[in-house]
Amino acid sequence: KLKVTSAWLGRAASHAKALSSSAMSRGHRGARQRRRALHGAILVVAAVAASSTLALSGRLLQTLAAVPPSVREGFVAVQGGRHRLWRRIVRPELLSAEGPAPLVVLHGGPQVPSDYLFPMAGVEGRSVLFYDQLGCGRSDTPTKEEALYSVASCVTDFRQVLRDLDLSDYHLYGQSWGGVLAYEHLARPFGEGDARCLSLILSSAPASIPLVEAEANALVQAMVQQSEEGADIAHLFRRTHQCRLGWPQPLADAYAHAGSTWRGTSAIPGWEVGNVSIPAGIPALVMRGEHDFVSDKCVQLWRKVLRGSQDIVTLPGCAHHGLLEDTDMYIERVDAFLEAHR
Repeated sequence: KLKVTSAWLGRAASHAKALSSSAMSRGHRGARQRRRALHGAILVVAAVAASSTLALSGRLLQTLAAVPPSVREGFVAVQGGRHRLWRRIVRPELLSAEGPAPLVVLHGGPQVPSDYLFPMAGVEGRSVLFYDQLGCGRSDTPTKEEALYSVASCVTDFRQVLRDLDLSDYHLYGQSWGGVLAYEHLARPFGEGDARCLSLILSSAPASIPLVEAEANALVQAMVQQSEEGADIAHLFRRTHQCRLGWPQPLADAYAHAGSTWRGTSAIPGWEVGNVSIPAGIPALVMRGEHDFVSDKCVQLWRKVLRGSQDIVTLPGCAHHGLLEDTDMYIERVDAFLEAHR
């Protein structure tokens, strides 16, 4: 048996990169295809090593295997230090002035924590920041008498999360209510030295709460008329317009730790996008599912405040949770957008 040396490992890694480069040179295949090409190249090297009856060390096997991204978790003090928000940073080593700008993820609800958005960590080659807003998940859950719960306080809390990281630039993603929060953040004045938003992604985010409630009610009424007597309309609505995969584990995890203090559309009744435009230098990608209860009408209203380049996309076959329903397609679209607006 041959001893596996660091020199051999270096040659193996070089061979893997060469195979990957060859695969990627034959046209643009998207970020996830590039990862598959590299992973396939590594598997080829592993197969060659095995056929040569090399005594592979545990360390070498770990190097050849797919390594999950690094993660750092902690808490950020908000509201005068009285409360803490939980945060998770995926690939924290890329949080530097030289690295690509991180993606900051805002969850929905209000008060449905980040678990269902963790697949966003699959974006290519950058840090991804998640945090649970006050009152849900792993963050503090004070009562209304003990803490501030409002759109304005959510913006203030979010900005404290950003300042705690000492970022210079970032990309911003908001899903459902998270898109409302993203808009409110960008529409309000910034302080000197605040980090700069490079791009905005709004996913299944309604620009009007009264409109999305009316659209959802119309869908429910249609189901009542079309269904047999005694049908579980709530279940049908979830399977048709929320998540067409049923209730996958990330959603189950999020709802298991959802808050109740300031929850759902009843927390923000009557909210509609204002007259303050998002700065023209911030390009936007707006997405919704083909079967989403956040209808095309609900997202087209964003056009009145998006002054930069904008792309409004309907995700085929998806409902409200396109990230979970077609993860590969969803992440490839996000990667392409972020790559175009580095």
